[in-house]
Order: sequence, then C-alpha cells, then structure tokens
Amino acid sequence: MNALTRRGVTLVGVAVLIFFASMALNAASSDGVRVIGSMLGLVAALMIVVGVVLAAVGVVRKA
Repeated sequence: MNALTRRGVTLVGVAVLIFFASMALNAASSDGVRVIGSMLGLVAALMIVVGVVLAAVGVVRKA
C-alpha cells in the first residue's frame, strides 16, 4: 500500500467518525446544533469522496 492509498484510507476513516458525530448533533433538540450537524455531515460526505478518489488513484498508480 503506497502513501497515497494510505492517506485516502485514513481520510475516509476520519470522515466516517465525523459523520457519526454529525448524526449525534442532528439528534439534538436545538435548531442551531442541527445546522452544525448538517454542515459536518456535508463535510464528511465530501471527505469520503475525496478519500475514495485518493485511494483509487494510489491503487492505479501502483499497478
């Protein structure tokens, strides 16, 4: 596993943790906290996409 693939996998792992935190914030009763949770969910989704692309590029470049 090269550095690019490892970086992508790590990014996906961190993004999944952020996504779970955003789900917990979305369960809150306050509207302001829900907005923050929604934004964190959006950031986590984008991080997952970038991490998967990085991992795929790392695998293709290694082959």
